Amino acid sequence: MPPVRNQSGTWSLMIANETDQSTQERSDPSYLEALPRYMTLFDPAFTSAKARSEFSFISTLLAIRGLQDPGWNPFVTSVEVIDEMCALHAKAETLEAKRHLELWLYGHAVEASEPYELLANLIDVSQGGLFYLARFPPKKGRSQPSPGDKIKQLKKAAKDAEITGAVKPMQEVWNRDLRNAIFHSDYSRHKGEVRFKQSWSDKDGTTHSRFFVYKNDEILTLVNRALAYFKALQLLRSYHISLYTEPKEIAGDPRLFNDPNERAVVMVREGHGVIGLKDAWTARELATGHMRWHLARLSNDELVLSELEPTRAFFPARAVHSDDPEP
Repeated sequence: MPPVRNQSGTWSLMIANETDQSTQERSDPSYLEALPRYMTLFDPAFTSAKARSEFSFISTLLAIRGLQDPGWNPFVTSVEVIDEMCALHAKAETLEAKRHLELWLYGHAVEASEPYELLANLIDVSQGGLFYLARFPPKKGRSQPSPGDKIKQLKKAAKDAEITGAVKPMQEVWNRDLRNAIFHSDYSRHKGEVRFKQSWSDKDGTTHSRFFVYKNDEILTLVNRALAYFKALQLLRSYHISLYTEPKEIAGDPRLFNDPNERAVVMVREGHGVIGLKDAWTARELATGHMRWHLARLSNDELVLSELEPTRAFFPARAVHSDDPEP
């Protein structure tokens, strides 16, 4: 049931029959409705960023944050754990277990930092910006902004970039009250409902309480839309990574290089897509002292190949289990 994109950037699901679904995909109507709609809303952020600066666009897809050995990719970890929790949910034998897993999945999907970082970088790159290591850094002595605060910042940036629809999926799935109840374990489950209350006191000591009751259908819709939002960004990222099937030379960014005319080469793994960017120097130019560099997610074997053949930009396929394989 892979999503399909038409020339105008509209995504749709092609379901041949009721069994035409992988074990990791959900069949809830709210999920199936939201997934292609969210992909369509996010699509302009990707295409606009790529059109403005392919170098910064690829940097955003790879999201490499400094010198790192394999195993420092929280987005891939979230992809894997969400799939695993969905598989556990399918096997759970009680409604209680299913509901608690659903709430955990909702909380993880809306709290995960990388989707907000990805979208923020895409929006800014589309306006001529660079890939930033952290778009929502914590202020001194405080934690990083909440998802609600990030959404407010994204909404403003998207409005300035004239791609306001790109933030709508996040706005649609974010529920601050439910998130707090989940992560503070302040909710109760009763006959399919999720119940919790908020209490606060005025300056004069008067106590107030507000009660929340979410019906079963409301919870399922929120959870499945949250999963669809996360999956939409995952699929779009993988889609654009996979479009790079052969190495090619692209323009660098004069703000990042001493030579304003320096070029970069797209590094590609067979059967996967882009895995990095590297210098475009020839063997002769390297021999005369030009500086090598690369910005890439390489396995240990690929790193050895890169050292042995400094001009190599195409790497053989490898057995992997995620959309951004690491050894």
